[in-house]
Amino acid sequence: MSKAFGAVLRQARNLKDLSQKEVADHFGIQRPAVGQWEAGSTFPGTEKLGQLGDMLGIDMDAALKGRLVMIEHREAGNGPAEGEIGAEAASVEAIEARAPIDVSRFMGPRDIPIFGTSEGGDGEGDFSLNRNAIDYAPRPPGIARRTGVYALYVRGDSVSPAYEDGARIYVDSNRAPRPRDYVVIELKADDDQPGKGYIKRLVRSSAKLLVVEQFNPAKEIEFEQRSIRLMHRVIPWDELLGL
Repeated sequence: MSKAFGAVLRQARNLKDLSQKEVADHFGIQRPAVGQWEAGSTFPGTEKLGQLGDMLGIDMDAALKGRLVMIEHREAGNGPAEGEIGAEAASVEAIEARAPIDVSRFMGPRDIPIFGTSEGGDGEGDFSLNRNAIDYAPRPPGIARRTGVYALYVRGDSVSPAYEDGARIYVDSNRAPRPRDYVVIELKADDDQPGKGYIKRLVRSSAKLLVVEQFNPAKEIEFEQRSIRLMHRVIPWDELLGL
């Protein structure tokens, strides 16, 4: 994840005199999630970019490239003047107010299948995976030519703040995951029925055991390799956007 982008968010928030909690409350998420954005370890997701740019008064195109460019609103009187910006942060640029960012520019054709998920009936697992496409998601520019990609909606908050409940994730079925990658795991089930599904972060893998971790509650989980039907890599947002 781009640390430069996170640094831009932090600097812009400070210039706006906003706390991480105020930003989190605006989006209905937990405060640590904003801290993760600013640390560069997670990404807010394209669906939040426009609102975040408006809230912080920044040019999101520039922010995604690691530059802080404040959008001024001189007539409305709700933005800092150019000189005031320069006094607080020499690296900050200022431009006149313009139309809100069009986040659709970060998306291509809607050809990524979204596989359905449902809660596990016995209360175990994060979801059950249904391989029938329930809809199609737009293709981000960073994976314009990549094959074997599908999307899911996160169920639960076991890996929050990295991925919140209800967030859409993109999954690569071809590229092998590495330690610290987030992964989708499906366990084997009888009669080729959907098995228990999990979204976790990969810790390590051996010939016999797969070890993953979650955050809520924080713990490591072990799976026997023979019980696993599939393990696919979750594509991080900076990679999706081609950053």
